[in-house]
Amino acid sequence: MPRLAPGPRANPLIGHLPLATSSHIAGEWQRLHLDWGDTFSLRFGPPLIGRRLTVTRTPEAIGQILGARSPFTKTGHPFFEAFRDVLGTGLFSAYGEDWRFQRRVLSPLFTAKQSAAYAPLVRRRAEEAVARWIAAERPLSLRSEVLRLTLVIVTDLLFGAGRDDLADRLERHFQTVSAYIIERAFGPLVLPRRTPLPHIRRQERAVREVYALVDEVLAGATADEDSFIGRLRLAEDPDTGRRVTDAEIRDQVLVFVAAGHDTTATALTMALQLLGMHPEVQSDAADEVAALGPVETAEDAQRLRLTTAVMDETMRLYPSAPGTGRRAAEDAVVDGWDVPAGTMAYTNFWSLHRHPDLYPHPEAFRPQRFVDVPATDRPRHTYLPFGAGPRSCIGAHTAVLEMQLILATVLARAEVVALTRDTPVRSDITLTPSVPLPVRFRRR
Repeated sequence: MPRLAPGPRANPLIGHLPLATSSHIAGEWQRLHLDWGDTFSLRFGPPLIGRRLTVTRTPEAIGQILGARSPFTKTGHPFFEAFRDVLGTGLFSAYGEDWRFQRRVLSPLFTAKQSAAYAPLVRRRAEEAVARWIAAERPLSLRSEVLRLTLVIVTDLLFGAGRDDLADRLERHFQTVSAYIIERAFGPLVLPRRTPLPHIRRQERAVREVYALVDEVLAGATADEDSFIGRLRLAEDPDTGRRVTDAEIRDQVLVFVAAGHDTTATALTMALQLLGMHPEVQSDAADEVAALGPVETAEDAQRLRLTTAVMDETMRLYPSAPGTGRRAAEDAVVDGWDVPAGTMAYTNFWSLHRHPDLYPHPEAFRPQRFVDVPATDRPRHTYLPFGAGPRSCIGAHTAVLEMQLILATVLARAEVVALTRDTPVRSDITLTPSVPLPVRFRRR
Protein backbone atom coordinates (compact mmCIF):
# COMPACT_ATOMS: atom_id res chain seq x y z
CA MET A 1 0.00 0.00 0.00
CA PRO A 2 1.31 3.50 -0.81
CA ARG A 3 2.33 5.64 2.15
CA LEU A 4 0.16 8.71 1.48
CA ALA A 5 0.60 12.07 3.19
CA PRO A 6 -1.69 12.49 6.21
CA GLY A 7 -4.72 14.74 6.16
CA PRO A 8 -7.97 15.58 7.91
CA ARG A 9 -10.73 13.02 8.39
CA ALA A 10 -12.78 12.59 5.23
CA ASN A 11 -16.53 12.29 4.85
CA PRO A 12 -17.23 8.61 3.99
CA LEU A 13 -19.10 9.52 0.80
CA ILE A 14 -17.82 12.85 -0.52
CA GLY A 15 -14.38 12.95 1.07
CA HIS A 16 -13.05 16.49 1.38
CA LEU A 17 -15.24 17.91 -1.39
CA PRO A 18 -16.26 20.98 0.70
CA LEU A 19 -12.56 21.96 0.72
CA ALA A 20 -12.50 22.11 -3.07
CA THR A 21 -14.11 25.56 -3.17
CA SER A 22 -11.76 28.36 -4.10
CA SER A 23 -12.10 30.34 -0.87
CA HIS A 24 -10.32 27.61 1.09
CA ILE A 25 -6.92 27.87 -0.62
CA ALA A 26 -6.15 31.11 1.23
CA GLY A 27 -7.91 30.06 4.44
CA GLU A 28 -8.64 26.49 5.45
CA TRP A 29 -5.71 25.01 3.53
CA GLN A 30 -3.35 27.30 5.41
CA ARG A 31 -4.76 25.97 8.70
CA LEU A 32 -4.39 22.40 7.43
CA HIS A 33 -0.67 23.00 7.02
CA LEU A 34 -0.50 24.02 10.67
CA ASP A 35 -2.28 20.80 11.70
CA TRP A 36 -0.79 18.29 9.25
CA GLY A 37 2.58 19.72 8.24
CA ASP A 38 4.11 21.00 5.05
CA THR A 39 2.51 18.27 2.92
CA PHE A 40 -0.98 16.82 3.36
CA SER A 41 -3.49 14.92 1.24
CA LEU A 42 -7.18 15.29 0.44
CA ARG A 43 -9.75 13.16 -1.37
CA PHE A 44 -12.54 14.68 -3.45
CA GLY A 45 -15.35 12.17 -3.88
CA PRO A 46 -16.02 8.59 -2.74
CA PRO A 47 -13.29 6.13 -1.70
CA LEU A 48 -11.52 4.29 -4.53
CA ILE A 49 -13.01 6.50 -7.28
CA GLY A 50 -12.55 9.95 -5.70
CA ARG A 51 -9.85 12.28 -7.00
CA ARG A 52 -6.81 12.40 -4.69
CA LEU A 53 -4.76 15.55 -4.14
CA THR A 54 -1.38 16.04 -2.46
CA VAL A 55 -0.77 19.63 -1.30
CA THR A 56 2.76 20.80 -0.48
CA ARG A 57 4.47 24.03 0.50
CA THR A 58 8.11 22.97 0.82
CA PRO A 59 10.60 24.62 -1.56
CA GLU A 60 12.25 21.31 -2.40
CA ALA A 61 8.97 19.58 -3.26
CA ILE A 62 7.75 22.53 -5.30
CA GLY A 63 11.01 22.56 -7.25
CA GLN A 64 10.63 18.83 -7.88
CA ILE A 65 7.01 19.07 -9.09
CA LEU A 66 7.58 22.08 -11.36
CA GLY A 67 11.10 21.25 -12.54
CA ALA A 68 12.20 20.39 -16.07
CA ARG A 69 12.66 16.68 -15.28
CA SER A 70 9.53 16.37 -13.17
CA PRO A 71 7.36 13.23 -13.16
CA PHE A 72 4.41 15.64 -12.94
CA THR A 73 2.63 17.15 -15.92
CA LYS A 74 -0.17 19.52 -16.87
CA THR A 75 -1.51 16.87 -19.24
CA GLY A 76 -4.73 15.40 -17.90
CA HIS A 77 -5.04 17.86 -15.04
CA PRO A 78 -8.72 18.93 -14.77
CA PHE A 79 -8.02 22.66 -14.66
CA PHE A 80 -5.78 22.73 -17.73
CA GLU A 81 -8.12 20.41 -19.61
CA ALA A 82 -11.03 22.75 -18.86
CA PHE A 83 -8.96 25.79 -19.86
CA ARG A 84 -8.00 24.14 -23.18
CA ASP A 85 -11.60 23.20 -23.85
CA VAL A 86 -12.88 26.75 -23.35
CA LEU A 87 -9.99 29.02 -24.41
CA GLY A 88 -7.81 26.88 -26.64
CA THR A 89 -4.19 25.80 -26.48
CA GLY A 90 -2.12 28.90 -26.01
CA LEU A 91 1.18 28.85 -24.13
CA PHE A 92 -0.47 28.45 -20.72
CA SER A 93 -2.40 25.32 -21.68
CA ALA A 94 -0.26 23.75 -24.41
CA TYR A 95 1.48 20.42 -23.89
CA GLY A 96 4.61 18.72 -25.17
CA GLU A 97 6.19 19.77 -28.44
CA ASP A 98 3.36 22.23 -29.10
CA TRP A 99 4.31 24.09 -25.90
CA ARG A 100 8.04 24.02 -26.77
CA PHE A 101 7.32 25.50 -30.20
CA GLN A 102 5.21 28.26 -28.68
CA ARG A 103 7.80 29.07 -26.04
CA ARG A 104 10.55 29.40 -28.66
CA VAL A 105 8.44 31.71 -30.82
CA LEU A 106 7.11 33.86 -27.98
CA SER A 107 10.26 34.28 -25.86
CA PRO A 108 11.75 37.11 -28.02
CA LEU A 109 8.54 39.11 -27.48
CA PHE A 110 8.98 39.12 -23.70
CA THR A 111 12.64 39.90 -23.14
CA ALA A 112 13.64 42.68 -20.74
CA LYS A 113 14.58 44.84 -23.73
CA GLN A 114 11.24 44.32 -25.45
CA SER A 115 9.36 44.90 -22.20
CA ALA A 116 11.20 48.21 -21.76
CA ALA A 117 9.71 49.40 -25.05
CA TYR A 118 6.23 49.17 -23.50
CA ALA A 119 7.05 51.76 -20.81
CA PRO A 120 5.66 54.90 -22.57
CA LEU A 121 2.32 53.21 -23.21
CA VAL A 122 2.02 52.00 -19.61
CA ARG A 123 3.03 55.38 -18.24
CA ARG A 124 0.47 57.24 -20.37
CA ARG A 125 -2.38 54.95 -19.37
CA ALA A 126 -1.37 55.18 -15.70
CA GLU A 127 -1.36 58.98 -15.80
CA GLU A 128 -4.84 59.01 -17.35
CA ALA A 129 -6.18 56.67 -14.68
CA VAL A 130 -4.62 58.51 -11.73
CA ALA A 131 -5.97 61.84 -12.95
CA ARG A 132 -9.44 60.30 -13.15
CA TRP A 133 -9.13 58.77 -9.68
CA ILE A 134 -8.05 62.06 -8.10
CA ALA A 135 -10.92 63.90 -9.75
CA ALA A 136 -13.53 61.45 -8.47
CA GLU A 137 -15.78 62.90 -5.77
CA ARG A 138 -16.77 59.56 -4.26
CA PRO A 139 -15.07 56.42 -2.96
CA LEU A 140 -13.87 54.16 -5.75
CA SER A 141 -13.82 50.37 -5.99
CA LEU A 142 -10.08 49.78 -6.08
CA ARG A 143 -10.37 46.35 -7.67
CA SER A 144 -12.64 47.60 -10.47
CA GLU A 145 -10.51 50.65 -11.23
CA VAL A 146 -7.22 48.78 -11.34
CA LEU A 147 -8.72 45.91 -13.33
CA ARG A 148 -9.96 48.40 -15.89
CA LEU A 149 -6.51 50.02 -16.12
CA THR A 150 -4.65 46.74 -16.64
CA LEU A 151 -7.22 45.56 -19.18
CA VAL A 152 -6.79 48.76 -21.21
CA ILE A 153 -3.01 48.29 -21.08
CA VAL A 154 -3.13 44.65 -22.17
CA THR A 155 -5.47 45.45 -25.07
CA ASP A 156 -3.13 48.29 -26.12
CA LEU A 157 -0.19 45.89 -26.09
CA LEU A 158 -2.02 43.09 -27.88
CA PHE A 159 -4.09 44.99 -30.41
CA GLY A 160 -2.47 48.42 -30.68
CA ALA A 161 -3.29 51.68 -28.90
CA GLY A 162 -6.57 53.52 -29.30
CA ARG A 163 -8.95 50.57 -29.11
CA ASP A 164 -10.65 51.25 -25.77
CA ASP A 165 -13.79 49.66 -27.20
CA LEU A 166 -12.03 46.30 -27.06
CA ALA A 167 -11.39 46.66 -23.34
CA ASP A 168 -15.06 47.53 -22.82
CA ARG A 169 -16.21 44.45 -24.67
CA LEU A 170 -13.72 42.10 -23.01
CA GLU A 171 -14.61 43.44 -19.58
CA ARG A 172 -18.24 42.43 -20.10
CA HIS A 173 -17.42 38.79 -20.76
CA PHE A 174 -14.17 37.63 -19.21
CA GLN A 175 -15.40 37.26 -15.64
CA THR A 176 -18.11 34.92 -16.92
CA VAL A 177 -15.60 32.94 -18.98
CA SER A 178 -13.20 32.60 -16.03
CA ALA A 179 -15.95 31.34 -13.73
CA TYR A 180 -17.04 28.90 -16.44
CA ILE A 181 -13.56 27.35 -16.62
CA ILE A 182 -13.39 26.88 -12.83
CA GLU A 183 -16.87 25.34 -12.80
CA ARG A 184 -15.94 22.87 -15.53
CA ALA A 185 -12.64 21.99 -13.86
CA PHE A 186 -13.77 21.45 -10.29
CA GLY A 187 -17.57 21.35 -10.22
CA PRO A 188 -19.14 18.19 -8.76
CA LEU A 189 -21.28 17.74 -11.90
CA VAL A 190 -19.85 18.81 -15.26
CA LEU A 191 -22.48 18.86 -17.97
CA PRO A 192 -21.76 18.87 -21.73
CA ARG A 193 -21.25 22.34 -23.15
CA ARG A 194 -24.28 21.89 -25.42
CA THR A 195 -26.62 21.28 -22.48
CA PRO A 196 -29.62 23.62 -23.03
CA LEU A 197 -29.66 25.14 -19.54
CA PRO A 198 -29.87 28.95 -19.14
CA HIS A 199 -26.62 29.36 -17.20
CA ILE A 200 -24.64 27.20 -19.66
CA ARG A 201 -26.11 29.09 -22.61
CA ARG A 202 -25.10 32.39 -20.98
CA GLN A 203 -21.55 31.13 -20.37
CA GLU A 204 -21.23 29.75 -23.89
CA ARG A 205 -22.47 33.04 -25.31
CA ALA A 206 -19.69 34.86 -23.41
CA VAL A 207 -17.09 32.45 -24.84
CA ARG A 208 -18.37 33.02 -28.39
CA GLU A 209 -18.30 36.79 -27.94
CA VAL A 210 -14.68 36.72 -26.79
CA TYR A 211 -13.63 34.53 -29.70
CA ALA A 212 -15.53 36.73 -32.16
CA LEU A 213 -13.83 39.85 -30.80
CA VAL A 214 -10.33 38.43 -31.27
CA ASP A 215 -11.19 37.12 -34.74
CA GLU A 216 -12.47 40.57 -35.68
CA VAL A 217 -9.17 42.16 -34.68
CA LEU A 218 -7.13 39.49 -36.47
CA ALA A 219 -9.09 40.03 -39.67
CA GLY A 220 -8.05 43.68 -39.75
CA ALA A 221 -4.51 43.38 -38.41
CA THR A 222 -1.39 43.52 -40.56
CA ALA A 223 2.03 42.08 -39.83
CA ASP A 224 3.70 45.48 -39.71
CA GLU A 225 1.47 46.86 -36.95
CA ASP A 226 3.15 47.90 -33.69
CA SER A 227 1.26 45.43 -31.53
CA PHE A 228 1.67 41.94 -30.13
CA ILE A 229 -0.43 40.53 -32.96
CA GLY A 230 1.67 42.31 -35.58
CA ARG A 231 4.95 41.13 -34.07
CA LEU A 232 3.65 37.59 -33.63
CA ARG A 233 2.67 37.39 -37.30
CA LEU A 234 6.31 38.13 -38.17
CA ALA A 235 7.73 35.71 -35.59
CA GLU A 236 9.11 32.31 -36.51
CA ASP A 237 10.54 29.32 -34.71
CA PRO A 238 14.34 29.83 -34.58
CA ASP A 239 14.83 26.05 -34.85
CA THR A 240 12.47 25.23 -37.72
CA GLY A 241 11.41 28.52 -39.32
CA ARG A 242 7.77 27.63 -38.71
CA ARG A 243 5.36 30.59 -38.53
CA VAL A 244 2.34 30.95 -36.26
CA THR A 245 -1.12 30.56 -37.78
CA ASP A 246 -4.00 32.94 -37.09
CA ALA A 247 -5.74 30.21 -35.10
CA GLU A 248 -2.63 29.84 -32.93
CA ILE A 249 -2.36 33.62 -32.55
CA ARG A 250 -5.97 33.73 -31.39
CA ASP A 251 -5.26 31.16 -28.68
CA GLN A 252 -2.23 33.15 -27.51
CA VAL A 253 -4.23 36.36 -27.34
CA LEU A 254 -6.96 34.66 -25.31
CA VAL A 255 -4.38 33.34 -22.84
CA PHE A 256 -2.66 36.70 -22.41
CA VAL A 257 -5.95 38.52 -21.94
CA ALA A 258 -7.18 35.90 -19.46
CA ALA A 259 -3.99 35.74 -17.42
CA GLY A 260 -2.12 38.95 -18.25
CA HIS A 261 -4.43 41.66 -17.02
CA ASP A 262 -5.97 39.79 -14.07
CA THR A 263 -2.71 38.77 -12.41
CA THR A 264 -1.24 42.25 -12.65
CA ALA A 265 -4.50 43.78 -11.46
CA THR A 266 -4.51 41.64 -8.33
CA ALA A 267 -0.93 42.56 -7.42
CA LEU A 268 -1.54 46.29 -7.99
CA THR A 269 -4.88 46.28 -6.20
CA MET A 270 -3.42 44.68 -3.10
CA ALA A 271 -0.29 46.87 -3.21
CA LEU A 272 -2.37 50.05 -3.25
CA GLN A 273 -4.69 48.68 -0.57
CA LEU A 274 -1.72 47.81 1.67
CA LEU A 275 -0.18 51.24 1.13
CA GLY A 276 -3.50 52.79 2.10
CA MET A 277 -3.51 50.67 5.27
CA HIS A 278 0.14 51.58 6.08
CA PRO A 279 0.51 55.35 5.52
CA GLU A 280 4.04 55.41 6.93
CA VAL A 281 5.24 52.98 4.25
CA GLN A 282 3.31 54.93 1.62
CA SER A 283 4.96 58.16 2.71
CA ASP A 284 8.46 56.65 2.52
CA ALA A 285 7.78 55.18 -0.93
CA ALA A 286 6.39 58.51 -2.16
CA ASP A 287 9.53 60.25 -0.91
CA GLU A 288 11.65 57.77 -2.87
CA VAL A 289 9.71 58.45 -6.08
CA ALA A 290 9.91 62.21 -5.54
CA ALA A 291 13.67 62.04 -5.00
CA LEU A 292 14.16 60.16 -8.27
CA GLY A 293 12.02 62.52 -10.35
CA PRO A 294 9.72 61.24 -13.12
CA VAL A 295 9.86 57.44 -13.38
CA GLU A 296 9.28 56.94 -17.09
CA THR A 297 11.62 54.18 -18.29
CA ALA A 298 12.78 50.71 -17.31
CA GLU A 299 16.10 52.27 -16.23
CA ASP A 300 14.25 54.66 -13.92
CA ALA A 301 12.21 51.81 -12.47
CA GLN A 302 15.34 49.81 -11.60
CA ARG A 303 16.28 52.50 -9.07
CA LEU A 304 13.05 52.08 -7.09
CA ARG A 305 14.29 50.01 -4.16
CA LEU A 306 11.49 50.57 -1.63
CA THR A 307 8.70 50.85 -4.19
CA THR A 308 9.82 47.57 -5.77
CA ALA A 309 10.03 46.02 -2.30
CA VAL A 310 6.40 47.09 -1.70
CA MET A 311 5.45 45.23 -4.85
CA ASP A 312 7.49 42.15 -3.89
CA GLU A 313 6.08 42.03 -0.37
CA THR A 314 2.56 42.40 -1.77
CA MET A 315 3.10 39.43 -4.08
CA ARG A 316 4.47 37.44 -1.16
CA LEU A 317 1.29 38.02 0.83
CA TYR A 318 -1.08 37.92 -2.15
CA PRO A 319 0.47 35.92 -5.00
CA SER A 320 -1.76 36.37 -8.05
CA ALA A 321 -1.36 32.65 -8.69
CA PRO A 322 -1.69 31.25 -5.15
CA GLY A 323 -0.47 27.89 -6.42
CA THR A 324 -0.62 25.58 -9.39
CA GLY A 325 -1.61 21.99 -10.05
CA ARG A 326 -0.02 19.06 -11.82
CA ARG A 327 -0.85 15.37 -12.36
CA ALA A 328 1.57 12.56 -11.54
CA ALA A 329 2.40 10.85 -14.84
CA GLU A 330 4.07 8.04 -12.89
CA ASP A 331 4.48 6.98 -9.28
CA ALA A 332 6.43 9.65 -7.40
CA VAL A 333 7.55 10.65 -3.92
CA VAL A 334 6.92 14.19 -2.65
CA ASP A 335 8.37 15.37 0.65
CA GLY A 336 8.81 11.73 1.69
CA TRP A 337 5.21 10.70 0.85
CA ASP A 338 4.05 8.46 -1.98
CA VAL A 339 2.09 10.07 -4.81
CA PRO A 340 0.69 7.32 -7.05
CA ALA A 341 0.41 7.84 -10.80
CA GLY A 342 -2.73 9.77 -11.66
CA THR A 343 -2.78 11.65 -8.34
CA MET A 344 -3.06 15.43 -8.50
CA ALA A 345 -0.47 17.60 -6.77
CA TYR A 346 -0.84 21.24 -5.75
CA THR A 347 2.13 23.52 -5.09
CA ASN A 348 0.80 25.95 -2.50
CA PHE A 349 2.57 29.28 -3.07
CA TRP A 350 0.22 31.07 -0.67
CA SER A 351 1.37 28.93 2.24
CA LEU A 352 4.98 28.78 1.02
CA HIS A 353 5.11 32.58 1.21
CA ARG A 354 3.68 32.49 4.72
CA HIS A 355 5.94 29.76 6.06
CA PRO A 356 7.36 31.02 9.37
CA ASP A 357 10.68 29.27 8.76
CA LEU A 358 11.16 31.32 5.59
CA TYR A 359 9.53 34.63 6.55
CA PRO A 360 9.53 35.78 10.17
CA HIS A 361 6.20 37.37 11.13
CA PRO A 362 4.74 36.01 7.87
CA GLU A 363 1.34 37.70 8.16
CA ALA A 364 2.85 41.18 8.55
CA PHE A 365 3.29 43.62 5.67
CA ARG A 366 7.01 44.46 5.89
CA PRO A 367 8.49 45.65 2.58
CA GLN A 368 11.82 46.24 4.32
CA ARG A 369 12.44 42.49 4.21
CA PHE A 370 12.80 42.77 0.41
CA VAL A 371 15.03 45.83 0.74
CA ASP A 372 17.30 43.83 3.05
CA VAL A 373 17.18 40.66 0.90
CA PRO A 374 15.90 41.36 -2.64
CA ALA A 375 13.70 38.80 -4.34
CA THR A 376 16.51 37.77 -6.70
CA ASP A 377 18.84 36.99 -3.77
CA ARG A 378 16.46 34.67 -1.91
CA PRO A 379 16.99 30.89 -1.75
CA ARG A 380 15.61 28.97 -4.70
CA HIS A 381 11.88 28.19 -4.70
CA THR A 382 11.15 30.23 -1.57
CA TYR A 383 9.54 33.17 -3.42
CA LEU A 384 7.46 32.32 -6.47
CA PRO A 385 5.09 35.09 -7.56
CA PHE A 386 5.55 33.98 -11.18
CA GLY A 387 5.80 30.23 -10.66
CA ALA A 388 8.89 28.11 -11.21
CA GLY A 389 10.52 25.81 -13.70
CA PRO A 390 10.33 25.89 -17.50
CA ARG A 391 6.65 26.83 -17.38
CA SER A 392 7.07 29.88 -15.17
CA CYS A 393 5.37 33.08 -16.36
CA ILE A 394 6.86 34.23 -19.67
CA GLY A 395 5.59 37.77 -19.08
CA ALA A 396 7.34 38.35 -15.74
CA HIS A 397 9.59 41.17 -17.06
CA THR A 398 6.62 42.97 -18.58
CA ALA A 399 4.44 42.54 -15.50
CA VAL A 400 7.11 43.79 -13.08
CA LEU A 401 7.85 46.87 -15.16
CA GLU A 402 4.14 47.63 -15.56
CA MET A 403 3.58 47.43 -11.80
CA GLN A 404 6.64 49.56 -11.02
CA LEU A 405 5.56 52.31 -13.42
CA ILE A 406 1.95 52.35 -12.22
CA LEU A 407 2.90 52.39 -8.54
CA ALA A 408 5.42 55.17 -9.13
CA THR A 409 2.83 57.21 -11.06
CA VAL A 410 0.28 56.88 -8.25
CA LEU A 411 2.81 57.70 -5.53
CA ALA A 412 4.04 60.78 -7.39
CA ARG A 413 0.56 62.27 -7.73
CA ALA A 414 -1.80 60.89 -5.12
CA GLU A 415 -2.22 59.64 -1.59
CA VAL A 416 -4.20 56.41 -1.33
CA VAL A 417 -6.68 56.32 1.56
CA ALA A 418 -8.04 52.85 2.32
CA LEU A 419 -11.62 52.91 3.63
CA THR A 420 -11.57 49.31 4.90
CA ARG A 421 -9.00 47.02 6.46
CA ASP A 422 -10.94 43.90 5.52
CA THR A 423 -9.16 42.14 2.63
CA PRO A 424 -10.73 38.71 2.02
CA VAL A 425 -9.67 36.93 -1.15
CA ARG A 426 -10.75 33.98 -3.25
CA SER A 427 -8.97 31.98 -5.92
CA ASP A 428 -10.58 31.64 -9.34
CA ILE A 429 -8.18 31.39 -12.29
CA THR A 430 -6.16 33.91 -10.28
CA LEU A 431 -6.35 35.26 -6.75
CA THR A 432 -8.82 38.12 -6.45
CA PRO A 433 -10.28 40.26 -3.64
CA SER A 434 -13.74 39.12 -2.54
CA VAL A 435 -14.86 42.69 -1.80
CA PRO A 436 -14.58 45.95 -3.82
CA LEU A 437 -11.97 47.55 -1.46
CA PRO A 438 -13.26 51.15 -1.39
CA VAL A 439 -10.57 53.85 -1.48
CA ARG A 440 -10.10 57.57 -2.07
CA PHE A 441 -7.23 59.21 -3.94
CA ARG A 442 -6.13 62.62 -2.66
CA ARG A 443 -3.90 64.88 -4.71
CA ARG A 444 -0.38 64.81 -3.28
